[in-house]
Amino acid sequence: MEKEVDYNSLIVKTLKELGFEPQKYDDLGYVFDMEGIHILYIGDEDTPSFIRFAVPSIFDITDENRAEITGIMYELTKELKYVKAFDINDSVWISYEHCLVSPEELETLVAHIIYSLQHSLVYFNDKLTGGWSSDDSGTETEDIDKDNGGDR
Repeated sequence: MEKEVDYNSLIVKTLKELGFEPQKYDDLGYVFDMEGIHILYIGDEDTPSFIRFAVPSIFDITDENRAEITGIMYELTKELKYVKAFDINDSVWISYEHCLVSPEELETLVAHIIYSLQHSLVYFNDKLTGGWSSDDSGTETEDIDKDNGGDR
């Protein structure tokens, strides 16, 4: 019989290797900070290979802004594919969920998840303030290419 992999310990170890300081957070999982952003790592007891990282309470939903915020949440979920926005007790949360097939490449995967959550916060804020459109997706790449002599 194969020994079950302790993914929670591997994720916590990987977070530490990436320079974060995960702290146990109630029975929910672990919390760590990245540039002022509180990120939760939430394991799943029923499915140990299922992992979830979430950024809680990024914006409060009120009766006055509910339609606009729900629209932005839908757009974020649709555009960013792997990152999901949802409403918990009138507060916007974002999460990234993944089912691990093996513990290999955890450092790359976890770094990608954290970067994706950070990017989704920028996306949400830009949508909220009118600073993002679907036509903007290549702007940074085009600027980098021009700086490197390209003319994309």
